[in-house]
Amino acid sequence: MKLKDLLKNVEITSIIGNVDVDIKNVCIDTKSITEKSLFICINGANYDGHDCVEKAREYGACALIVEREVDSSLPQIKVKNSRKAMSTVASNFYGNADKKLRIIGVTGTNGKTTTSHFITAIMTYANYKCGLIGTLGVFYDNKPIEATLTTPDPLILHKIFSDMVECGVEVVIMEVSAHAVYYDKLYGINFEYVAFTNFTQDHLDFFKNMERYQEAKLKLFRENQIGCVVSNSDDDLCRKIEKIFDKTITYGID
Repeated sequence: MKLKDLLKNVEITSIIGNVDVDIKNVCIDTKSITEKSLFICINGANYDGHDCVEKAREYGACALIVEREVDSSLPQIKVKNSRKAMSTVASNFYGNADKKLRIIGVTGTNGKTTTSHFITAIMTYANYKCGLIGTLGVFYDNKPIEATLTTPDPLILHKIFSDMVECGVEVVIMEVSAHAVYYDKLYGINFEYVAFTNFTQDHLDFFKNMERYQEAKLKLFRENQIGCVVSNSDDDLCRKIEKIFDKTITYGID
């Protein structure tokens, strides 16, 4: 695939070099680089891909996506947010398979796994061919894949979507973690439905306080295209979701 085609819908600030080059692989880890790879420089907590561009070139990378200009002979596509760019590029690389699926997201502190499995069972009983992505793994077409994260990274996630389409999957039910939303793993994905279970104290080792954790949850409803939200009205966060998204079906006990 041509690099210029992979960049469709990517928010680009500048381009240095020729984008009319062939790309056969997309990666963020130098260990995954093969010939004609596009290397996306991610600035993480313990690793900054911008510091590894020379190694990436030696291993076979032929182009870079960067957030800041680097000293390299390779073509550079400068973007504001490498993580969002990665999600868009991953979708393009795998033929925008996510747009060919009906995707149902389940988010909340507790109950994501149980709810996802309930929905999958109901949809399967209704004769839909389903795929399931979550804490216990990825399941579709009798292909169980062991889980490494609740919500896979974009390059893995869109590869899974592509294979699901090839296998005839119609509906995907997936758990959506706050970490995934925070890191823009789901950027650009359209959800037919998103179910919200509840919001309680968790992950403060990462988010440090409840306000930041809450903001990560709300970001999903602010930034993703969603057809309809099903929300727990017994939870105070439901009111904030309803202010962001007016097409909300509520459920609850009290």
